[in-house]
Amino acid sequence: MTTGMNSISDRNGPQLSSPVSTKANVRLSLAAATAEGRVYEQEKSPFPLPIPREVARRAAKESPYYAASSQSLLVSSSQSRSQEANLENAIDKLCNHLHSLAAAGLVGETSSQQREKVQRLAEREKGKMKQLKQKRADVKMGRKKITTWD
Repeated sequence: MTTGMNSISDRNGPQLSSPVSTKANVRLSLAAATAEGRVYEQEKSPFPLPIPREVARRAAKESPYYAASSQSLLVSSSQSRSQEANLENAIDKLCNHLHSLAAAGLVGETSSQQREKVQRLAEREKGKMKQLKQKRADVKMGRKKITTWD
């Protein structure tokens, strides 16, 4: 007869394991990311660096990911049980956020149909204004004294 436990399954109670943090934090320093003349290795950086200064200013003002203490963007992800997947997710979030900030200030090109429509509307408005002015002129002409030479 043995007095010790031979396997884990012989033990009573739940099995406890050491909790492992799989949360991933990605920090992008805005000062370093906007530095012109700095050479970035594109293979190592998942971000489109350097980012334009206007995008960095917009990020500092509008971004929910902006950390004022370090003047950087901080994105966290704990969606998955794998740290690698969380890191990829955080990088994707940050890249998408940078793209949306950059695209927010851009004005799209006007199509030829839209230009024609605007031109027609402007011409119509010009015609209405001309009619209105002529009507007002006619009203004022009716108020004039008519003098006859006898």
